[in-house]
Amino acid sequence: FSSTQDIKDFALENEFSVRQGYLEESNVNPMIELENMISISKDYETAYKMVTYLDSSLEKTNDLGRI
Repeated sequence: FSSTQDIKDFALENEFSVRQGYLEESNVNPMIELENMISISKDYETAYKMVTYLDSSLEKTNDLGRI
């Protein structure tokens, strides 16, 4: 592992400390992330249904052309 100069400069410019006996807090709110995952899942499902619908519509259109 080798550090880049940017990381070295960041460490020198910003003050921080590590304290014994303290717990590190998460920077993620689980409820907000769950809400985002549900929203993305619904968007994906909607897009999948749209593609499936368009695929079946094009298939029917192709079948009409064969007659």
